[in-house]
Amino acid sequence: MGTMSPTSTSSTGPTSRPTIRIALPNGWARSGLAGIEAALIGWGLIMVLTLVGYLAVSANPWLGGTTWADATGVGGDLWGATLAAPVHVGELTLRAVPTLMTLLVVLILRLLLLTGRAFAPAAQWMAVPTFTVTALALLGATAGHVSVVQAAPGALAVAAVAALWAVVDQTDTPPTWTLGLPWLWEGLRQARLVLAVLAVVGASAAGVSLHSSWEQVQGIHELLLTSTTDSVVVALAQVLFAPTAMAWALSWLAGPGFWVGADTLHAPGTAPVAPIPAIPLLGAVPATAPGNVVALILVGVGVLLGIWLRWRHRADDLRAQVLAGAACAGATALVLGVWFASSTLCLGSGRMSVLGPRVLWATAMVVLEVVVVAQVLALATHPYTVARLRSWTGTQAQEVRSRFEQRRAAGNGEDPGGRGAGVGIDEAPATTRGDHPGPAESGSSTGGAAGRRTPVRASGGDDMPTQALGVAPREQEDDGAARVAGAPDDMVRRAPGVPVPPGSSGAASHSDAGSRSEAADHSDAAVPSVRSGDVGTAGPAGHSDTAGHSDAAGPGVRPLPEENT
Repeated sequence: MGTMSPTSTSSTGPTSRPTIRIALPNGWARSGLAGIEAALIGWGLIMVLTLVGYLAVSANPWLGGTTWADATGVGGDLWGATLAAPVHVGELTLRAVPTLMTLLVVLILRLLLLTGRAFAPAAQWMAVPTFTVTALALLGATAGHVSVVQAAPGALAVAAVAALWAVVDQTDTPPTWTLGLPWLWEGLRQARLVLAVLAVVGASAAGVSLHSSWEQVQGIHELLLTSTTDSVVVALAQVLFAPTAMAWALSWLAGPGFWVGADTLHAPGTAPVAPIPAIPLLGAVPATAPGNVVALILVGVGVLLGIWLRWRHRADDLRAQVLAGAACAGATALVLGVWFASSTLCLGSGRMSVLGPRVLWATAMVVLEVVVVAQVLALATHPYTVARLRSWTGTQAQEVRSRFEQRRAAGNGEDPGGRGAGVGIDEAPATTRGDHPGPAESGSSTGGAAGRRTPVRASGGDDMPTQALGVAPREQEDDGAARVAGAPDDMVRRAPGVPVPPGSSGAASHSDAGSRSEAADHSDAAVPSVRSGDVGTAGPAGHSDTAGHSDAAGPGVRPLPEENT
């Protein structure tokens, strides 16, 4: 009997689910601590400046009722203004962002994030929530006229800009989330360069305007203040708005200009005369209107940037270059819009409700005159564009040259197609057919149809073929030809085109007085004959270069030299 093998049964259990582990990147704690420290340092600087200023002006009788607690509240409100939040004093809303202080906070956070360079770039983003929470907590504890909710967007923006700056500097290659969009990363790098250049241009323009209007600025300052301490405090407060002045200068250079009151617009094309707030810095407002030609300054900056991009930021693919340029323009427009918006002041109601650049128009014009010009120049000098342009211009030049040659040929009476149609008789090579043999065959030829007909070629440097007026030699058999009297053995033909009167022979046609044929006169010395190469060549007494114009030996015939008789 056979043995049965044991059977085994397998049991299937529940399918295991994938495990998702959420973990913070290494270095997140250090970045989070940097955010907290940046918020504390920024708030502390604002409070110190406020308390020092209060201490300097506390002797003023107008501030007799102000206490240290009130000064601390003012410092908290300034911290809220640094985060781009409006200050509400009763029914009056004031909005004046000390942009230099805001940039200083961004710079402080960026420097503190340098301690996390040894960790993954993603860890830098941990500074955003920690900075935001700390900044809003300090604002709520000290400010008395600023809403925490209105300050939250500004706190997030400050932290995000610093973290993005750190990530971009720390990343040599595009991160994983941009592997499919490498042009986006390149566009952000280009935008950073463009913004740095625009900041330099704005600072230069503001400095030039301040220098040219220094007497007016100094006059406003002297009217308001007499104490040295007060002068220092006011000057320091105006320095905090330096980026605001740079934004106003850029808006003026671009063309849209800026408002100094709801009814007063200062631009390159207009310079109205109207009262200004008692702020010494506003004494540098341009008092003349040079015209919109000043926009060429920003266009020139765009050209220089285009050359730089062509040299250092050129992409191998034209499409990648276009996309990177679009990303650069978009990022630049976003930052400029935030910059110009934060540089707009509101110092009260009515006329003082608007001071600052025209945000949308200024942003659009700066991007057009600088970024677009730079990107267009970079694209125009791209190797692919240059190759296509050379190919197109070569084709167009060839077409123009061909048309010019056709018109010139038509004007000269030539055939534009080159077939010889329309060529004059004087320009055509002389051709004739002889019925006589050459010198080597004269003994065997009896003339007429018995002799072998050979085409006679005209002598010349080019040795042109024996064809004239578009008629082949075989087609010129005996049409219009006449024998020359006195040549019984050789049938000498007239040149084509010389008519023969009906019913007359070659001898009778030359029987008139004074016009006998040279063949009869020279019958004893030389027999009239035609050699290959002698037709169409003027003899000693002739002057014509073509057959049918000889004046001594009849049409197309001249006497042979004696040695050839």
